[in-house]
Amino acid sequence: MALKTIQLIDSHPARSDQYKHEFSALGYNLISYAGFQDYHHDAYAAGTFLYIINYADMVSQERQLVLDFFRDNQKKAVVITGVPLDAAKRLAFYDLGARRVFDDSYSLHDIIQILSAQMVMLSEKQKSHRFLLRGNLEEASLVRLINNLSRENRSGIIKIVTEENSGKIILHNGRLDDAQVGLMRGEEAFLHMLFWSSGNYNFTSATDQAAGSVITMSNIGLFLMAEQIRTRFIEQMQIFGSRFTVVQLINRGDVLQGLAPVYQKLVDFLSQPKPLYKALENPFLPCYRTLDFLVGLKSAGNLQIQDPVFSESRTKTKEAPPVPAAGGILSADEISQLRQNLQLTRQKKAKLIVIGSAASGKDALFRSLSGSGNEPTGSINYQFKQVLLTPDLELTVIGLNLEQSALTQLDLLSQDLNALVFMLSSQDQSRFEYQNYLLNQVLNKLDVPALAAVSDCQDKMECDRVSAQFILPRPVTWSAFDSSGGNILGRLLASIREPEKSKKETVSDQMEEQSA
Repeated sequence: MALKTIQLIDSHPARSDQYKHEFSALGYNLISYAGFQDYHHDAYAAGTFLYIINYADMVSQERQLVLDFFRDNQKKAVVITGVPLDAAKRLAFYDLGARRVFDDSYSLHDIIQILSAQMVMLSEKQKSHRFLLRGNLEEASLVRLINNLSRENRSGIIKIVTEENSGKIILHNGRLDDAQVGLMRGEEAFLHMLFWSSGNYNFTSATDQAAGSVITMSNIGLFLMAEQIRTRFIEQMQIFGSRFTVVQLINRGDVLQGLAPVYQKLVDFLSQPKPLYKALENPFLPCYRTLDFLVGLKSAGNLQIQDPVFSESRTKTKEAPPVPAAGGILSADEISQLRQNLQLTRQKKAKLIVIGSAASGKDALFRSLSGSGNEPTGSINYQFKQVLLTPDLELTVIGLNLEQSALTQLDLLSQDLNALVFMLSSQDQSRFEYQNYLLNQVLNKLDVPALAAVSDCQDKMECDRVSAQFILPRPVTWSAFDSSGGNILGRLLASIREPEKSKKETVSDQMEEQSA
């Protein structure tokens, strides 16, 4: 029974008996503990595939004990039951690595029925390949899917099928390992699929899969590269008006002269009329390089464009709108003060990481930077924008969600970092304890000036009440912050400064005072 052991931590005897009765009848060996304090990690650890833990028994323990439990069992399924009807509390457990979180509206019968239906998938570890999930890209983006699989350190294959094409992405222990679409391989193939907005996918786990290491960049590195490509991609798409615009290559003989073989294949592909989105999904070149090629064909008069609604053929190229200038974000005096606060001296580039909760206004910040013509990036786990503050100072702004995954991403993004901004909301009080834990982790990792900007505050007094609920390892500047209106970035940058000498004691100060 070693491969079918379930460990239950629940102090309620009647519930424990019901779990044991139901799962024993299904052939599973259930080991129960009267509480978290009785749980022994080494016992049955090798054969356990599932932990079921009652919320009240978990939160009654010291935080470090709970964090250690999730760290030690990150490759096993952990289910939390009886969580209060509070989305923030459920999300906190998902952030820690729980596979499923049941709130207290679920009856014990419902929980057992739901888990029983998933037991075969969870317990059959001896199978090297097993189907896990499927869906479509209209409902869940590829970035979100990969982020979820990466958080669980999955190994396996994502297969994607669109109307015009198909491809596969290989993960090894949560890391992008290889990708293939037609003639494309590695990073190029992955970036090509990342721009697909429709199609079906399925993920199959492959626990015995060896790493091929064809993709040499990190996951976050590829996502950042894609975001840089996306800016130009969106501008060029505006030239054609719609992804449904019909394109067809003309003057084929003229175009073929001197082209590399891969472009010759693309010419044959484009010689028949196709909606733009189908043309971009071709198996020969990634979509962003194909779009460059189409723009060149259009400029040379070798591309016929037809609106899918109106029959009128259009041959004159539209001018792409200019990228909105970022001037006026800060005054000259504020720029000078910012250089002084961040010790930029003569530097021409600076980097700022903004880590924000869902209610804090972080997404509004990046929408204000992107402009109305750009697609939002808030559906994925990072946001990225480069802003020209002055002709000789360029600021890179990177946004992360205030959750556990941000801690691993910081290791990849911290090089040449000049400042941190934590965006919090005074309305998010139920999550302050968890957010305090995350802020401690970040501040211990990165020794740069930090600002805690609190939105939904009526005045400084209310901001002080929020700051009083956080115990941090070093001083940060606290500021009441208005997340509405236009110049959000300017207001944040103007608030970054050296923190005042500790109105609020650090943890080490408190410990020294207590020992004295």
